Amino acid sequence: MMFSSSLKEQMLLVADDACHLKLAVVTWLTDANPRLIAHDKTGRGLYNDATARLICPVEFDWDKAEYFLITAHSWPHFLYKDGRYDPANPAEGLFQGILLVKAVKLTFTSPSSVDEEDRVVPPGQGKRCRGERRTRTHIAGLLGMKKVAPRAITYVAVQLRPWRLVYGLFDHTKFYDNIVSWFEDTRDVEEKKFVDELLLWWNK
Repeated sequence: MMFSSSLKEQMLLVADDACHLKLAVVTWLTDANPRLIAHDKTGRGLYNDATARLICPVEFDWDKAEYFLITAHSWPHFLYKDGRYDPANPAEGLFQGILLVKAVKLTFTSPSSVDEEDRVVPPGQGKRCRGERRTRTHIAGLLGMKKVAPRAITYVAVQLRPWRLVYGLFDHTKFYDNIVSWFEDTRDVEEKKFVDELLLWWNK
């Protein structure tokens, strides 16, 4: 079965994004112990306290919980500003996590749009990702993006997780659908206003 050229290009872009984010996250998580290695997937996810705290469901504290389930129906800590979740106000800080913001900038604009001190590839680890192109810095332009949209945020949030379509009890397809639903299926005027203000924050 042959893929259309457009689908092939989309698949290459997804592979590029995953590769770039994998390298970038390593440089952003400077407090990881053991230290993360750019081109080595071992010692990540739940096998490293720094990454485990980020993907841990907000209902749990990684440092205290003896066990918990990770499913697509719980938001991970990395989606929240400063990783802080308020059960009395679950929407406060949601989709404002610094890791998510940096990843969106890296994916759709360029490495230079991320804070200058956050180098994407550490010195001596400059191996190119498959399909990397100079036009990468113009992805938003190539896609005709004039603003950050909910599905762009959703796409990057999915990319930031350890990536398999189904990861244990975690289903990335459902995770994607749940985020899209949060943004798009607003039930009343207040919810729509909240989402509009959040998107305004993103586009500032």
